[in-house]
Amino acid sequence: NLLHLPLGAKGVYNLTYAFINFVSEECAENFKNMWHGHKLPNFDNKKRLHVSYADMQGAEAVVMSLKRQSFRRLIGRQCVPYI
Repeated sequence: NLLHLPLGAKGVYNLTYAFINFVSEECAENFKNMWHGHKLPNFDNKKRLHVSYADMQGAEAVVMSLKRQSFRRLIGRQCVPYI
């Protein structure tokens, strides 16, 4: 129920990691089992995905953390998180 894909300082490229919150532990475990160690299709990058659990858990906690952060460094309104 939440996807956070942080962008670099110029707001052009992502930082090559993402935070995903799932609605259940079962969904999270299924995703991990399906994607950990695999490469993304249709991308030239040779890196394999590393799926792990974050220290912060729950969509509400992540949203509150994002709201506390300063977004002044973001370039353009299209870079501001949609909450």
